[in-house]
Amino acid sequence: MFAIQSAAQLRVLNSPIRLAAFAALRELGPSTAPELAARAGIRSEAMHYHLRELERIGLVRQKGQRATGRRPQVLFEAVADRLQLPAEASTPSFQREKARGCRLLLRRTERDVSAGITSMRAGERPLVRTRVTRDVVRLSTKDLAQLHARLDAIDAWLMGLDASSKPHRISISMVVAPVTD
Repeated sequence: MFAIQSAAQLRVLNSPIRLAAFAALRELGPSTAPELAARAGIRSEAMHYHLRELERIGLVRQKGQRATGRRPQVLFEAVADRLQLPAEASTPSFQREKARGCRLLLRRTERDVSAGITSMRAGERPLVRTRVTRDVVRLSTKDLAQLHARLDAIDAWLMGLDASSKPHRISISMVVAPVTD
């Protein structure tokens, strides 16, 4: 678990390319900048820049080298399997970056859902059922604590799965946020 403690750290993470690089390192394990760049569709030099930024805040580190044709390539790895934001934003800039990060997550979720739905052929029955819900509810403090405990349990279960043997790759996004009336 990597605890984000400052607006500066969150600002570095509020980049779709950096988040994609972090996710790829979590999924693939140690990888080179050219490998991650090819996956993201950007130049290798640009990926090096993003990896250095992630390394600067402590989320990525170098883990040896891989031999290639001309010279060895540096391997990078994620230092944590997940990110954690504090429940309370300590400064106005942290609040803004936290809100920006949520918008990025929701845009990514929108792309995942859209790609999943449009990739199916007409009349084809989906292997994975798309489920989208949005509920606005009033909860007591006790109910809210139970909700968070259940979400933590689901999260722990998902993180404990051996993904290498599973055939279905799915996107799950959960957002719990206060709503103003």
